[in-house]
Amino acid sequence: MVEQGKAIEEERTSSILIRELALTMMDTNYELATRLLAEEQGELTNEERSRFFVKLMDERELDTNPPAKSKKSYDEIQKLFDKEMKRVNTFVAMDSEVVEGCGRIIKQ
Repeated sequence: MVEQGKAIEEERTSSILIRELALTMMDTNYELATRLLAEEQGELTNEERSRFFVKLMDERELDTNPPAKSKKSYDEIQKLFDKEMKRVNTFVAMDSEVVEGCGRIIKQ
């Protein structure tokens, strides 16, 4: 009986050691995976930063060189604005009726 008790105790001890070893290995693997992931993310971040920087520089270059068509004088822009304001001010809704002679609009 004593031998059987020692065998059971040895099995428990060995199973505990196996669990501890497995947990230690899992922790080590987790730490290693975390480090590798952090390194990879750092590299990707640098690559992305480089791409975004180049893209930003290209956009800025385009902004500093506008096409020749869009260069209009102040007078041309003022004429376009006045034309649109005239359209807005003379707008008559479809569901309204203009009373002739008095210039008033009556809603139906």
